[in-house]
Amino acid sequence: MTIETDFGKITASGATLNALVLSLFRAAEMARGVNVIYAEKFCNDAMSIYNELEANGYYKIKED
Repeated sequence: MTIETDFGKITASGATLNALVLSLFRAAEMARGVNVIYAEKFCNDAMSIYNELEANGYYKIKED
């Protein structure tokens, strides 16, 4: 699957992109305790991928 995000195109399987979204959300959570700027960036990046996955019909976005 290829998706167009706020920071460029990404080509990977839906499951790999889903894992990336979850990792970015986790990074944002950890960054909140250290630096708000990074928390916002990671969260925005994750939402960009998340929105494109949903737009492309990939609805398995959830934390294990």
